[in-house]
Amino acid sequence: MIPFEDPDAPLDAAEKREERRRVIIVLQIAVPVAVLFAGIVWVYSDRLNRSQVLPYEVRPSQIVDTQPQAALQPGAAKKAPRAREIYSQPALRYPAWAERAHIQGAPRFGITIEPDGSVSRAQLALTSGYPELDRLAEENVRRWTYEPRSEREEREVVVNFLVGSDPAVRR
Repeated sequence: MIPFEDPDAPLDAAEKREERRRVIIVLQIAVPVAVLFAGIVWVYSDRLNRSQVLPYEVRPSQIVDTQPQAALQPGAAKKAPRAREIYSQPALRYPAWAERAHIQGAPRFGITIEPDGSVSRAQLALTSGYPELDRLAEENVRRWTYEPRSEREEREVVVNFLVGSDPAVRR
């Protein structure tokens, strides 16, 4: 006859060591398997997402005009002048490395538009958190041209880099 063992009985030191050894062996197998599985899922989900996401370009139709910065100052006239139209805006491509890593950001720039319509200053006001995205957006913003006017204009623009949608420019 096999003696009955009480499961609630305290374990002696040898049994505790054996139990600890079994747990360590299970963890040494389970953790690498879980990490390997997570890596496989991540790689294949990235491939699926990449096949659905194409390089993005900002199109002029996605630009939303807002009031010039001068009209937002205290004491400014109630009715702001019509915002300058943008004449030329080179396409802004979403960087492939940022798409793959699902990196998003929205750098904000204070810009100065000269009377001839060129952008003379694009100063980073708020970073996206990724210097490379900030640099690409700044280079692009500096190449924009607006309709000519008799005065210089200050304005703020935001370039949104969002995975799964076109980068949008909000001004």
